[in-house]
Amino acid sequence: MFIHIDDFRHDDWFKESLGIKQMPSSSTLRLRFNEDATKLIPAIEAALPEVLINLNAPLTPLAESLDPAQHTPLDIDVTPQDNRNTKKEGVSCTYKLFDGYAPIIAYIGQEGWCMGLELRPGSQHSQNDFIPFLNTVIRRARRFTQNCLLLRLDSAHDAEDTRKEVARHKNIDHIIKLNPRKEHTITRWLPEFEVRGVEWQEFRPGKEYTTLSVINETEYGKQRLIIRIIKRTTDSVGQMFLTPDYELEGWWTTLD
Repeated sequence: MFIHIDDFRHDDWFKESLGIKQMPSSSTLRLRFNEDATKLIPAIEAALPEVLINLNAPLTPLAESLDPAQHTPLDIDVTPQDNRNTKKEGVSCTYKLFDGYAPIIAYIGQEGWCMGLELRPGSQHSQNDFIPFLNTVIRRARRFTQNCLLLRLDSAHDAEDTRKEVARHKNIDHIIKLNPRKEHTITRWLPEFEVRGVEWQEFRPGKEYTTLSVINETEYGKQRLIIRIIKRTTDSVGQMFLTPDYELEGWWTTLD
């Protein structure tokens, strides 16, 4: 929209009506608006919990049947935006393989109140600059509630830095989806499942699963890793496979 100012740069009446002597170019106007907006961002973001407090907004914890401790969920995730066929600043290829932005957003409670939103270039990895964003969101959440939080993150944030940082905060539990990488593979875990003699449970005929809970000792405390292996011997319509097909998934959780 800034380019439209060029149509009025030589319009004397337009300048007089605004009480200015010189009209800025579109590029100058863009810079000035960006500078002013940047100054306002901290004030706007700091107001997020204050608005919810003043509105007496409800904050619903997880259902007791699913979570006896009734944690208040705090979800953080990157949500790619499709901006293909545009030339906007910061638009680049996202992990969804289309051009756009990759904003990171934090929600609290089952209502999904916004605790933070940061616009990012599409090519920026989810974990890049995540720790400062996480700490900012936790500080805001603590102004809104002192209840025990359950931080829920996807596999993009499965990093030692994340788990170590979360452990520093009191009254916060977490569930972080495992990013398998090289150290967590079927070849690595299947023999251990077999040695422990775990029982397989059926999803459907030809599809079974089993889980294993492992305690990891770290410098910042104990961490529980839950590993689940899914074994398929047939597809969804009953067609048998020549060899079983295995899938591994897991979650890092608070010990208790």
